[in-house]
Amino acid sequence: MNCFACNKGTMELGTGAVAREFKGRCYSVEVKGEVCSCCGYTIIEGSEVPKLMRQLADLHREEEKLLTSAQIQSRRSDLRMTQQEFADYLRVGVASVKRWENGQVQEKAMDELIRIKTDAEYAGRIRDSLSSTVFSLDGIQLCYAISPQFYDLSKSMNLDLSGLECPNGSELMPLAA
Repeated sequence: MNCFACNKGTMELGTGAVAREFKGRCYSVEVKGEVCSCCGYTIIEGSEVPKLMRQLADLHREEEKLLTSAQIQSRRSDLRMTQQEFADYLRVGVASVKRWENGQVQEKAMDELIRIKTDAEYAGRIRDSLSSTVFSLDGIQLCYAISPQFYDLSKSMNLDLSGLECPNGSELMPLAA
């Protein structure tokens, strides 16, 4: 069969590069299909489309610093849980776990939850980054986990936190991002 793109080469079974847009970005992935011997134009079979979509999703996840399909599946396997057990553990529906493992990109909040619930060291770092601080404002005891976002919000509301001190005597400061 002659190539549809260049009409010079012949289409042969092989692996070729396919560029596709995913979530507004262009990615190139290697897929099995019929490849032009002259220009490299690639046609993929319908059965290869789910693999292509998963590859695109995983490239996007890597770029966004999210767990990939394989990483989510590996974390679940490390816990020796079925998809249903993992879903129950995360308090999400089993369909969500299946979608994430098959290529649908999880939200950043869900990615964070998966990391916290499957990686004790990561959970510890998150815990340590939140400093529960008690301070007094007009005689009222307040307890906050001071995050950079809270600190920025207080500044945008013209709240002066500079004079406030924690019970241990240290000045109230934002945590490092």
